[in-house]
Amino acid sequence: MGTIRQIVTDAYREAGIIEIESTLDADKFTEGLRRFNVLFDSLFAHELGEQLTTVNYGQSGLTNTFGKEEDYSSFIDSLYVPANHRLNLRLGAAATLYLDPNPDDGARFAIIDAGGNLATYNVIVDANGRKIESSNTVTLSTNSLNRSWFYRADTGNWVKVVDYIDGDSSPFPDEFDDFLVTLLAIRINPRHGAVTSEETVEALKRSRKQFRARYKQKKEMDSEAGLQKRPFRSRNA
Repeated sequence: MGTIRQIVTDAYREAGIIEIESTLDADKFTEGLRRFNVLFDSLFAHELGEQLTTVNYGQSGLTNTFGKEEDYSSFIDSLYVPANHRLNLRLGAAATLYLDPNPDDGARFAIIDAGGNLATYNVIVDANGRKIESSNTVTLSTNSLNRSWFYRADTGNWVKVVDYIDGDSSPFPDEFDDFLVTLLAIRINPRHGAVTSEETVEALKRSRKQFRARYKQKKEMDSEAGLQKRPFRSRNA
């Protein structure tokens, strides 16, 4: 499995900024890592997955009737959290959330602790037959948490979206190293006065098509009706 350092180093080599035999100095690596993290974040909802639909979970702190009516917690608790959704938490009690049992490759899920009380009311996220952060469940207990995950079908794991550091492994399968390397190379080239070769552009086009084909999904309806009409089965059925 490729590491982030190797991807960044290969991007500088692809750009012709350093020689094949050369190692990457600290300043160049820091710059390349920063650009990698920006590019990684920009992939979501464009190259990878869909935009997230935000729904409320809980009513704590809400006084407006219309705001309370937008609470989907009872619906989600009877089924599971739909893929490509973000839960805006307003917790008045601890909760267990079950994820989609059959997520598509590249499906996404996110949580925002809008109520700011996760330390008091912990949330257990159950991967519902899959893995999340390489475990069956994770417990969320940090106030005002804002976190997202994406699903890797090749590992059966919901991967936490983070800023990557030296030594971390690539968030994607090795077959997409070329996509990350060429994409990063094109972004760092102007900073060093380098000219992107036609070969690099063609390699990026090819690998980008492969990446999109793997992770692009059909967007679900984001209306209330769309959420309610999903063919879910209740856990209690």
